Amino acid sequence: VLAELIDPRVVTAYQKKISPQRDFIYYGIDPNQGINSGPLNSGYAEFITSIQVNEYNSKSYIKDDFTDGMLEFHVTIFFLGRDGAGGSILKVFPCDPTKLFYDSSRVIGHPNGTSIYILPNPIPITDWNMQKYGSTWKVLVAEYDPGTEITQTSSMSSTFSSNFNFDVSLGETVKVGLKFGTSEVTVESGTITYKTTGSTDNLGEALLDYSAPVLLRIDSSWRTPMGQIYSINTGTVTLDIETRKRY
Repeated sequence: VLAELIDPRVVTAYQKKISPQRDFIYYGIDPNQGINSGPLNSGYAEFITSIQVNEYNSKSYIKDDFTDGMLEFHVTIFFLGRDGAGGSILKVFPCDPTKLFYDSSRVIGHPNGTSIYILPNPIPITDWNMQKYGSTWKVLVAEYDPGTEITQTSSMSSTFSSNFNFDVSLGETVKVGLKFGTSEVTVESGTITYKTTGSTDNLGEALLDYSAPVLLRIDSSWRTPMGQIYSINTGTVTLDIETRKRY
């Protein structure tokens, strides 16, 4: 998705060609300047910024032609800890279905009949503490409908490293080196239990990796410089989760 309000720190990470970009955003690691370690900057977090249904044919599946009015999207983010114990964060937002679908026969150049819905207020999830959460988040998207509560499970794995040291001068833990540094890695796997309803429409799952770029490219030909944000695709919907300053 093209976006104008890209966080300046994300733009800097892109321009400096630092990979992963999140190592610069969250930890200030910049090998170009000889900065190879840094503490977590929890003033930044991952935000849900937009959603798009991939195919017009999904319209009838997502809410029976919308006889119930507004859609209610539930986005559940699953995490694993170093001990394999799982956790999750649920984020909810409403959406007018007319913001997602239109008569494609009337719009030239948009044959799939779906629109990108940019959230008016991006939804913060949490900061990406690499030591705590590892390399991978799993994202489940659903269109919620009231009904009988049921329990579901989701399995996932995440990679952890030991390139974290306590810096006495700073009085806090710092990450050393890009990504996993030179340390050995371990892979933890686990199953996470969560609640939903039997009437809720499951719109699929996708993985978001710490090493995935936040910003893919910048197009300076626009009057206002714009950039393409990395998206994740569940098969039914495409979701933008990007790193931004939260305070």
